[in-house]
Amino acid sequence: MPPRFSLCLLLLACLFAGTANAQTPPPEPKFAVEIPGPHGSPPGYATLPPEGVSSILYDQSLRRIPGTNPTKRQPSALELDYKVEGGLVRITASVFYGDFDRNSTPTSLSNLPREEAGAYSAGLNESVTLSGLERFGLEPLTLKIVAARPDSSVRPQTVSKAPSVQIEIVGEDRMFYKVELHNLSAKPVKAYCIGTPQGNGNMAHSSDGQSKDLIAPGATYQLRFSVESPPPPYLVLEAALFSDGSHEGEPSAAAQLVAARVGMEIQRQRVDSLVAPILADAQSDDTAKLARIRSEVAQLTEEPDQQMIESMSSRFPGLTDQAIQMVRGMLKNGLNTGKQSVDRGLHDFENNQPKRGGLTLTDWWSLWRKT
Repeated sequence: MPPRFSLCLLLLACLFAGTANAQTPPPEPKFAVEIPGPHGSPPGYATLPPEGVSSILYDQSLRRIPGTNPTKRQPSALELDYKVEGGLVRITASVFYGDFDRNSTPTSLSNLPREEAGAYSAGLNESVTLSGLERFGLEPLTLKIVAARPDSSVRPQTVSKAPSVQIEIVGEDRMFYKVELHNLSAKPVKAYCIGTPQGNGNMAHSSDGQSKDLIAPGATYQLRFSVESPPPPYLVLEAALFSDGSHEGEPSAAAQLVAARVGMEIQRQRVDSLVAPILADAQSDDTAKLARIRSEVAQLTEEPDQQMIESMSSRFPGLTDQAIQMVRGMLKNGLNTGKQSVDRGLHDFENNQPKRGGLTLTDWWSLWRKT
C-alpha cells in the first residue's frame, strides 16, 4: 500500500516561493551562517547569496541576560545582516524596540526605533561572538561560518503521481533541497502538493492570485523544500491542479488543493460584497473607509459550512473520514487566507500612499483586485 500523507499546507508568498523559466541561474552560494537554536534546539542556517541576506530573531530566539533590569527598555527583535565580501562574511547586528507584526517581517520592523549592536566578520569555519548584544540586555550570540552545502548528504528519490508534471531535486544547501517541477502538459499548473512518506514538511503551493498561473505549459518551476533529518526515502509530487480545474494524482491531495482555492474564492466574494458599499459611500473619507473595511472583514467567519463540505465530497467521492477532515482544514485555510490577503493589501496601501500620487482607496482597490 502506498504511503499516506498527513497534510497539505497552502503557502502563499512565503519562503518556498519559486521561479518559473529562469534564464540565467544565479551563482551558487558559498557560505552559510549557523545560528544556535533557542533552548538547546538544533541550529538554523542562513544561506548567503552574493547580494546578501538578513535573519530576524524575536521572542524565544532572543536570549535575555538573567537579572536584567525589568524597567529598562527591552529589544523586541534582532536583525542580523550578512554580506559576503571576498573570503569573509560581514555581519551587522541591529536591535529593534516596540511591537510588530510577526507575519510581515521585515516590513513591519521598518518604522520601529533601532540601534546598531555591532559589526563583525569571520571566514569559513570560523566562529564570531556578537559581544555587543550585552549592552542591550541580550546574551552574546556565537555564529559560525560554514560551507553552504553540507559535506555529504543522501537525497530522497523523487516520485510524481501526476504524470504530466515531473519532479527533480537539482541542488541543496543546509536548509533546503532545490526542486524543479517540469510541466509537460498543454495546460498551466495552478497548484501542487509535495510530501514525504513520514508526513513531515508536506506542502502545497499556489500562485498569489486566483487569476495567475503557477507553471506555464512546457515551463520549469523552481522551489525549495525543507531538508529533514534523517532524510526521507522519497519526495513525492502528490497532486497537481490545472487551470481548467482538472487534476492529476492522489484524489485526497487534489481535493485539498481544490478546497484551499474554493475557500479563498468564497471569501473573496464575501469581501467584495462587503467592500463595494463602503467604497461607494461619498460621505466617508479613505481613513474612515479603511477602518470600516477592516472591521467588517474581521467579522467574516473562517469556518467552512456544511454546504462547502458536501460540495467537496460530491466532487471527490470516496474520500475517507480523515481525508474529509483535511479538506475541511484546507477550506478553513483558504477562508483565512482570503481575509489575511485583504489585511496585507490595506497595509500596503497605507505604507505606500506617498508613492501612489494621491491614488484613492477606491481606485487602488480596483487595481489591486486585478493583480
